[in-house]
Amino acid sequence: MKAAAPLPHQQPFRFLDLPTELCLMVYERLVTRNHQKVELRHRTENFSAITRTVTLVTPKPVPPLHLACKLTYSEAYPCIQTQEYQNHHPRIIIDLGWEHKLVSILQLNFVAKVAISLAICRDLLAEDESLSKSSRAWHYIERVFESERDRAAFVDLWMQMLQSKLRYTCKCTFSLEVAIHCPLSSDKDMHLCVNQLEQCLEELSAGLTLDIVVTVYEALGVQRYNPVLKRPSTRLRYGGAIDQKTWDAEWM
Repeated sequence: MKAAAPLPHQQPFRFLDLPTELCLMVYERLVTRNHQKVELRHRTENFSAITRTVTLVTPKPVPPLHLACKLTYSEAYPCIQTQEYQNHHPRIIIDLGWEHKLVSILQLNFVAKVAISLAICRDLLAEDESLSKSSRAWHYIERVFESERDRAAFVDLWMQMLQSKLRYTCKCTFSLEVAIHCPLSSDKDMHLCVNQLEQCLEELSAGLTLDIVVTVYEALGVQRYNPVLKRPSTRLRYGGAIDQKTWDAEWM
């Protein structure tokens, strides 16, 4: 029986020999995001189960190639800066698709819980630099997230934000961006959705001093001519529609 022939020696790929234009394309392609789908479950009085989903969006850490040497870092620096700008705020996607017409109160309530909890954690992190040492933060998280699954999803979101260097330690307005994909919803449906979300935010933040704003967008939708927010809101804004280019570049 003959021994297997040794594999030919493979030379390492000389990435830095590529034209700068190709290197820039590689740097840009390597910048990706985490999309964590969370299932929200609720059992009604007649014991029928309701399940809805939301997607938590956070940027992945800077790819190792961008930090390999001074040359790659200097070339990839504009891409890194763009990534930090595009991912300046945590994001949540509610995709109704063609199955549902109205956003569930389960989804809106979860968005409000995430927004308030992130703002609390941000403020406490600025004080002691350790979420685990803050009994106040954990007490609030355990109180608002009744489901262990939802609580774990929030903690995972927060840890991903820290790993991605999205550390909201400055005393400025905390922002959360929400994109709702609702091709079947009417202006009246969106008006109801946004006002229900505002009510959830007000109820959860009662008695708390938080500087927070949640901006609601329509994913791949048509700009609505009638304003959704009929009255001024301190916690909620309507950002209009997101076009395909912005959706691919900043949300996917």
